[in-house]
Amino acid sequence: MASSGTITPDLLNSLLSPDAQRRSQGEAFLQTLSVAQRVQGFLPIVIQANDNSNNNNNSTHGHLAAVLLRRDILRMTESPEALVDPLLQAFLTANTTASSTTTNRIAIGHCLAEIAGSVAMLAPSNQERVMNRILTAIGNAVGQGDIASLRLLTAMAERAPLVFATTAAPSLENLIQQVTFSNNNNHNNEQLLEALMQLLVHAAIATQATQQTVLLPFTTGEENATIDPNSVAAALGRSCLPKLMQQWSSSSSEISSSSSSSLAMLQEW
Repeated sequence: MASSGTITPDLLNSLLSPDAQRRSQGEAFLQTLSVAQRVQGFLPIVIQANDNSNNNNNSTHGHLAAVLLRRDILRMTESPEALVDPLLQAFLTANTTASSTTTNRIAIGHCLAEIAGSVAMLAPSNQERVMNRILTAIGNAVGQGDIASLRLLTAMAERAPLVFATTAAPSLENLIQQVTFSNNNNHNNEQLLEALMQLLVHAAIATQATQQTVLLPFTTGEENATIDPNSVAAALGRSCLPKLMQQWSSSSSEISSSSSSSLAMLQEW
């Protein structure tokens, strides 16, 4: 199946196998490896899969490796900052038009978000540097409405809310303006608007973690807390929601259920 201390295509095939016995053998072997060995084994597979995205087998292996890598990033006891640059390289150089590659890039984005969250806990003095490194690298792609890059921003707002609120949130208003202006005729308009709404929701939630006065006190009979109108979260809603609503009104697509939930939350703010 695999030589000692290595992650091979055969091992990944066993983990994907419908045969329970073969899958169990693969999982058992995986557990014999240390976290460091698994990380070192998964990383090149993630990178290689995105260099050859037209190969379905490589794409499947790359996605699985990224999912398992994300899990092991959470288990690392030392800062995973060294993984940022190779993962960013894979994220940025992949074919952004292939649907299978988009799925892999989103999985890589989750790895990067976990790194941002882990660095915030394991090496807090480096958290702004890591966040800014990622933000700078994906800036152009975000401005062009790249779905995977927007999802990466959302994931970072979830995994590292404190540093996201201070480094990324202040520029979101300009970001939304740039994305909506540049993508009026985007054929993936519904996906783009959904990604933007989810980003706004999680960015606003991230700002709540840094402000004690974001939520006004509950009053009798209220089911939900009210957002402080002077908070960053409320400011994001006021500045960005009209632009998104204008985009929806000019789109022929119906609002999906997930977008409706995000929209309802933004309207409350």
